[in-house]
Amino acid sequence: MRKRNAAHWIACVLWLTLSATGGHAEDLPLPDVMERLTAFRLAAIENPHKAFTQFADEAGARRMADLAQTLAPQADRQHSWSFFFGTALASLTSLDEQSALVLFYNPWGDVALLSLWTARDGHPVLTDAELVTGDRLRLAPLSAEPVPLWRRDASVPPPLTVAVAVGDSNRAFLLRFGAKDDTRRTAWRTRLFQGMSEEQRKEDREAVGTLFTQALFAIHLFFEDESWSPMRKTMSGIRDALARGRVQEVLALTPDTLPETRKFLLDTPVNWLEGTLVALATHERHAFLFLASYEHPAETFCFWFDRHDENLNIPVLRRMDYLSHTLSFAELDGWARKAGLRRPNKTSE
Repeated sequence: MRKRNAAHWIACVLWLTLSATGGHAEDLPLPDVMERLTAFRLAAIENPHKAFTQFADEAGARRMADLAQTLAPQADRQHSWSFFFGTALASLTSLDEQSALVLFYNPWGDVALLSLWTARDGHPVLTDAELVTGDRLRLAPLSAEPVPLWRRDASVPPPLTVAVAVGDSNRAFLLRFGAKDDTRRTAWRTRLFQGMSEEQRKEDREAVGTLFTQALFAIHLFFEDESWSPMRKTMSGIRDALARGRVQEVLALTPDTLPETRKFLLDTPVNWLEGTLVALATHERHAFLFLASYEHPAETFCFWFDRHDENLNIPVLRRMDYLSHTLSFAELDGWARKAGLRRPNKTSE
């Protein structure tokens, strides 16, 4: 939601890649891949079917059409792909001089699209893809949990668990597919499904649909369920105040907002009107609303509410968090340790 252009998303992808792989001059040029990915992602938000036709070869487009059934077995597939790409974070690694493997990880549903991009006439083209749960990507136990990773530890604030889910998923991707050998281009799918039976792969596909449908339904619930009307009204007023530049006024209502978030909001122009609800999480007493921009999904704002005031029966904003997915793995590990976050399936660096 910051006033930036699409190049900022490219920078996030570049950071994630180079921080883990170091970059390789002999591979398909990363700037070419990233420029292509940025255009693809924005096109897929606007019109997924057209984007698949434009950026993929015939086999790649057919594969993406097949995967739509996995992602959205009961929902509108075009809308589902739009939300997926609008809220996914990317990482990539080169497989050989002519191909790169790109991860689109959607933390809200905890699902991952691995896509193969191959040089054709000097341009990267999407030629193959697989859609799996985050658990499969992170080599968790073979039966995926029907709860996204960021929702599994209720004792830790969701802004941190989302950041850790993104970091752990990117780290697992880069460690599994980033090491150079002579078979990476042909063996990436084998590595992805190593040790899984066909029945387990079927279960994972079904879990993808369940997880992503839940993420979509939570947003639908917020806007359509009458019980959320007080929260919608409160959030609308907060967003209007922020859009009008009354940041100090809103911060005065949030005693638990951390100093670094306060400084960021006071120093940095934010286009609040561009933000859209990307996730909703509820605990017994709290509700967490996440706003982001489809153009800049690497930056998210979390609004932390008490679900109701005991006397007034209205939601009360307690805290705002600015979340950027450009922290190093070491920084994320440090924050997770301080918070006591349980990470039994964390992949070591």
